[in-house]
Amino acid sequence: MPVSLGQPNDVPAPADYLGTGRVQVAVYRPGTGELVIHPDDGTPDLAAQLGVASQPTDMPEPGDYLGLGQAQMGVFRPTTAAWFFRQSAGRGRRFPIPFGSVGDVPVPAAYLPRFGQ
Repeated sequence: MPVSLGQPNDVPAPADYLGTGRVQVAVYRPGTGELVIHPDDGTPDLAAQLGVASQPTDMPEPGDYLGLGQAQMGVFRPTTAAWFFRQSAGRGRRFPIPFGSVGDVPVPAAYLPRFGQ
């Protein structure tokens, strides 16, 4: 079924943010640092702020970084090699993690069975 979501300059950021086992359509708004998630159950779209000032080079990189069974909102900032995460689709604690080098290209995946192991 076609879904209309987003504005000019939004960046696609699909992932299973709701822990349903299905990927939700979502877009990241670089100008505001906002993630807009379209739930597939017919409920209204969800908007979540990462909580850090957005930069034009920020790249959305959703993934289950905490091993919670659902994607966390993540952004990689190549100009500082910092990752920013927010638990549970924009709610909960926000935290930055410096990792990599300036100019790196992120390649998120489940490299370990659980975060920190």
